[in-house]
Amino acid sequence: MTRDEELQFRHLQQTIAAMRESLEQAELEQRKQVERAHLEAQKEIAQLKQTITALRDALEAGEVAMQQAVEEARLKAQQEIVQLRQTIDQQRQAMDQMRFAHLEALEDAKAAANKMQQQLQQALVAQREQMELMRANHEARLEQMRVQFRNDRGQLEATIQQLRLQLDGGR
Repeated sequence: MTRDEELQFRHLQQTIAAMRESLEQAELEQRKQVERAHLEAQKEIAQLKQTITALRDALEAGEVAMQQAVEEARLKAQQEIVQLRQTIDQQRQAMDQMRFAHLEALEDAKAAANKMQQQLQQALVAQREQMELMRANHEARLEQMRVQFRNDRGQLEATIQQLRLQLDGGR
């Protein structure tokens, strides 16, 4: 082997080593990016779980408040009925009007509580759908990064193979 060929051979070896190092650095950087993306996704998932928990707690608190309001209204109505029975002969008409008003208020309270419960359930469903969409988008981004990495690696390996062939052909 001549001196020029030997220098060329060493230069190609150095180039291959540099390309290999560059490929390893790119692979390491892509791994770091995937890890960062994974950590971000985990954080988003944790936040969504906290949101779901908060919404569930709010829904449960609303149900408890509704039950307490219904119970308080029932107790109050019972007390008023006891008082009204003492004077039933004199105030029959007033008692009928009050009973109707209490039933209407109770129905209004029930309707309002049911509406609140339905809104909270709809918000929970919407949050779940949003979480699933974010998860699907994240997985698609990760897959796209993997495909790009494979393509880049394939191109680098093809270039290395070509350089080897050229090197072998030059001998």
